[in-house]
Amino acid sequence: MKRSRAAPTDASAAMGANAARRDANVVIRNRVDHAQHRTSFSTVNRY
Repeated sequence: MKRSRAAPTDASAAMGANAARRDANVVIRNRVDHAQHRTSFSTVNRY
C-alpha cells in the first residue's frame, strides 16, 4: 500500500503544484480585473 501510494503522490504532487500555480495566477488576475473594474467604475457604481 505504501509502495503503490509513493509514485502516484509524486506525480499528483507535481500536477498539484502546477494546478495550484495556475489557480493562483487566475485568482491574481481576477483580483487585478476586479480592482481595475472597481477603480474605473467607482464614480458610476458606489462599491
